[in-house]
Formats: sequence, structure tokens, C-alpha cells
Amino acid sequence: MPTRNLLERRGRSTKLEPRTMQVLVYLASHAGEIVSGDELITAVWQGLIVGDGSVYQTINQLRQALGDDRSDIQFIQTIPKQGYRLVASVKSISKIATIRRLSQIRGWKLGLAISSLSALALLLLVVGRDLLEEVPEPSSLEIVSARTDRSTDRKINERLPNSIAVLPFDNLSPDPDNAYFAAGIHDEILNQLAKIRGINVISRTSVLRYENNRPTIPDIANELHVETILEGSVRFDGETVVVRAQLIDAATDTHLWSDQYERKFEEVFAIQAAIATSIADALMAELSPVEREGIERIPTESPAAYGLYLRFLASLELADDESQFPDVRYLDQAIVLDPDFALAYATKAYAFAYNTDAEGREHIVRENAVRALALDPTLGLAHAALAFVHMTHWQGDEAEQAFEQALRWSPNIAEVLILYSRFKRYRGEYAEAIRLSSRAVGLDPNNPVFHFQQAAAYRYAKRHDAAINALQNALKLSPGWGSPYVHLGYADIARGNLEEGLRNLRIAEDIFGSSAPNWRLAQLAHAYAQTSRREDVVRLFSELEERANETPSGAAVWALAYIALGDHTNALQQLETAITDPAERIASAFYSLGLIKANPFDDPMLNEPRFQELRDRIGVF
Repeated sequence: MPTRNLLERRGRSTKLEPRTMQVLVYLASHAGEIVSGDELITAVWQGLIVGDGSVYQTINQLRQALGDDRSDIQFIQTIPKQGYRLVASVKSISKIATIRRLSQIRGWKLGLAISSLSALALLLLVVGRDLLEEVPEPSSLEIVSARTDRSTDRKINERLPNSIAVLPFDNLSPDPDNAYFAAGIHDEILNQLAKIRGINVISRTSVLRYENNRPTIPDIANELHVETILEGSVRFDGETVVVRAQLIDAATDTHLWSDQYERKFEEVFAIQAAIATSIADALMAELSPVEREGIERIPTESPAAYGLYLRFLASLELADDESQFPDVRYLDQAIVLDPDFALAYATKAYAFAYNTDAEGREHIVRENAVRALALDPTLGLAHAALAFVHMTHWQGDEAEQAFEQALRWSPNIAEVLILYSRFKRYRGEYAEAIRLSSRAVGLDPNNPVFHFQQAAAYRYAKRHDAAINALQNALKLSPGWGSPYVHLGYADIARGNLEEGLRNLRIAEDIFGSSAPNWRLAQLAHAYAQTSRREDVVRLFSELEERANETPSGAAVWALAYIALGDHTNALQQLETAITDPAERIASAFYSLGLIKANPFDDPMLNEPRFQELRDRIGVF
């Protein structure tokens, strides 16, 4: 329990100070990485004015509790003039993995488990047979001493705890016109599972790639880092629905649960609820009363309206072009049939909000989200849509509240997590931005955009090696995408690898051609400025000036461009305007202002007192 802050070792309990526990949890979440004292102060002390002495004292308390010997470091290593590193291995485990492993454990082992239903909380140091008496709860970590045998199956331990990938359902409907039904049911089951906090559900984007090309179950599980796979089929003849589903343990390729449901179409809600609750039971994820009620709630009394809703969901899965704006006409027709269909309003709001072409349609998002929440305040999609609206209007407190509500009711929506990460990044809360983006990547590992956003969070936090790794993952999934090359250029230059940085910037320019937006030109100019490539800075600045009449740039973009040019006077003037003028609060300003605030290059110009004062005032939200 979070309030106990308990460390147990060999049957003896040690009560830790809350901040000592938080330091251990933070080190565990960055195992193998060097964590500076400043980073620990930011993450744990959160604004309190403390010195390195407080960090040093806390680290020593941890070492004493863990039994770490300076002559034989097993857990926490001091890196002179840099910080601390947890040298023990950290492995994600869950109830399923633990139960599977209990039968395999022989002899004595030394380990440290941090377990909690919803957060890292209870610390348990385990020796030998103690592990048989204490089974870690879901969302657990095991931290194993650097001296411990590490022969445990690595593939299992790298998987998300209590995780599931729901593969696209096979369509067995005799009428080709009913093909939408299998896709719609698949998407709705994903939505139902997304409400359960105790399960990690892989997003639709990552599982759709297996619709027409399906490797073996173990291969899919390894690619998605999940413990279980759900596969099934749907047959719909216009009146009767038959759904077959089976949950497979990926490590053993054996069934954990399977069932068949045959109901009238108007009873399809019961099938979906039964599948979701059966999966929760199989994964031993305890459903709260609120979660159970949400899963079992009937969204509409109109079968025809629900059929149109399923057609809309199917259109998302069956679309040839993922960038195509979703066709919401099915939702509009469903709302006509049932004006109180809250889920249809929420889905429409969400569809407009989380689409690249949504800017300028905030009124549609707001109207539908507000209507949905008036009918059902537990709809996470509607709260997520409102978070987008508040971000667009730079309403930080309101956006924060909407994000929290969205994740309260639907904790597994990766798109919400990634947008929330961007929100935190623009606010300067880089550690939280990294945490949120990393969770989003875990839930949608085949989405290149999420890897890219994770890299941005790392880069703003000046963790350039981690940023490069995330960017390479993005490019593996989308090799012809230009944006990752810009960030690779930034990261390489920040690390002092100018030649590689310039190469990546050139690749980015070749991919963009003349299509790069103005804020991207300013960003490229700023990157080139760090390499003393004055001619490239001037070239890009001139292009911005040529575009000024047809596609004007906001003050934030000009501020970054003048910073690249080294023009202090105009840079200060534009930055002041971008911060103080409400008319400058546009979405494209996020990128430039966020970059200026973070200063990932440690640009000396931005560290000058006049610029530092303005950077401190940058509160995009």
C-alpha cells in the first residue's frame, strides 16, 4: 500500500520515509540509466528548495535498507559528478507471469519486488522461499540484485504486465454487406477493455497490421510485448450474432479461456460485456464497481442506432488511408435514431479532436462532448475531446482536469496518453511527459507517431541517447517520414556529433521539399545555427520571409527564426509578443515556444538574462 512505504527483507520489515521510497521507485523506473541529483530533486521533491546533501542522505538510507556494501555494490552505484544508477535488473511481472514462474522456481533467489494495483507502492525484498508466500500484485516490478542469477526467460519478463492484444476478428457472416459487424465488434471490445485499469490493452493501430498477415501467436506476442492474445470470429446474419473468442497465454500458446455466444442482435451488448469481464477474470484484474457498471451499461435502446455506430467503428478499421478523416455520417444517423445516444456524441467529438485535420473544428468537438457528458459523465472519450479543445485555447487548468477525467474512466487510450504527454512537455514537466509517452508506446508499439512523441519528451529533457533510440524506432515503422530526421539532427548535434547531425537535417529537408510548414523551417534554421552553418540559417530565414504574404508566421515562429539568426533585438520583441498577445495563442506556437523554453541545445543566447526571464514566463498552458 502506498501509505506503508514498507521494505521487507528476509522476514524483517523496514519502514522507509516517503521520499526515500519515491527515490527508489524513480531509480527503478530508470534502471541502468544515470539519474542526476537535479533530476531526482525535480521528480521527488517537486519544487522544494533542497540541495545535493538531501539526495545524498536519501541514497545512503536506501543503501542501508538494501544492505548495499560500498565494496560490493549490488543495487545503487554512484557515478562521480553525474549522479546515481540502479545497477540491479528490473523486470515487469504480473500475476499470470508470477503464477507461471512459481512452479519453476528452485533453490534460493534474491530479489526486490515493488507491487501495487495502480502504482509502485509496496516494496518487498524477497529471499528464497519468501517468494512463495508473497505473490506480487498486477503492475509489478522485480528488481534483482546485480549478483543474482538472471537466467529467467527474458522475453516473458519484458512483456507488459497483465497485457492483452485483441486481434481483428474473423468475419464469418454469409452476407458481404455484414462484414462491418466483425470489425465493429472488435473495436467495441477494445473500447470496453480500455475502461479496465488493471489491464494493459494494446491499441487498435498496432493490432490491425495482423488482419491480413498473421504470424504465430508467440511471434505476435513478442512483437507487441504482451502476455496474452485474444482471437475470435463473428457471424451475423441480420438477426442473430455468433461470437467465438479464445484467450491465449502467449508464453505457452495454450488457452486460458474460450467461449461461444449466440444471441439476438439486440442482445449484443451482453456478449461484449461477458467477453470483457471474462478476460478480466482470466487476467485476475479486479473490476471496481464503477468499471463493471460501465462495461455492462447498455449504450442505446435502438438496435438500428447501434448498428450504425458499429458501421462507423468498422470504417476506422477498414479504411485504406489512415490519414483520411473519419466519415461521421453513420454517427449522425445514429443520433437521429436515438437523440440520447451518449456514446455516439462522444465518439464523434473524439473523432474530430484526435485527427490531424481537426483544427478549426473545435466547436463541433465541444458541442458533442458537452452533450455526451450531460448524458453520461463517465465517457472517457468525451473528456479526452474536451482536453483537446482546452489545449487549443491554451486553457491549461481546464485541459489538465479533462485529461485526468479521461484517464480516470478510460485509462488505456493511447492517443489520450500521447496528447497528455505533449501537454506536459509544453508545460515543462518533462519527467511526466516521458512517463506518459512511454506508457502510450507500450500500448501502441506499432505506431511511429508515438515513438516520435516519446523522443520529443526525451529530447526536451536533454536525454539525447534515449531520444535517438525512440526516433530510430519511429523510422523502422515509417522509413520515409521526415520529422524524425529533424529530431535526430538535433540530438546528434547536442551530443557533439555535428557531421551526423547535418546529414540527418539534409535528409529531412530532402523529404519535406517545399512542403515543410513555417514552424518547421524555423526549427531547421535553429538546428543549423548550432553547427555554425550560417548560410543554411540565412537560406531558411529568407524562405520564411518569402512566404510571409501567403502563409504568415506567428510571433513564436519568428522568435525562433531570429534566435537562429542571432538577432537579439527582434528575437526578444517577437518572443515578448508571443507570450503576451492573446491573438498569438495558436496551435503552431506550441512547437516553437516549447523548444525555446526547453533549450535542449543549451543555446548560450537563450541563457542570457533577458531571454531567461522571458523563458521563465513561457506558460503555453
